[in-house]
Amino acid sequence: MDTLNLSVDSGRYLVDVERSGDEFLLAVFRRVPPSDIEEKITLLLRSCSPDSHQPYFLQAGLKGDDLIVLAARLYRTDAGHMYNAFKLIRKLYADARL
Repeated sequence: MDTLNLSVDSGRYLVDVERSGDEFLLAVFRRVPPSDIEEKITLLLRSCSPDSHQPYFLQAGLKGDDLIVLAARLYRTDAGHMYNAFKLIRKLYADARL
């Protein structure tokens, strides 16, 4: 497995890209005040549900008590699709006011 770690927008987003064979996992992390975690993760979980009809398989979760992660799984992808998945994740964070 290969992993690339990036910091984007002056550290506002922490990005991990993991590759295993033909599969990529794009995970974008955001720090959230603990008092806002429940509200924000609920919004993001709804955005990742199959009913939301997103173009990528998305997952939302928590790491610790103040870090939210949104991740997209991509198969046999290229840089354009990876960038589009990143833009979608940033939009979902913006929609949740993060």
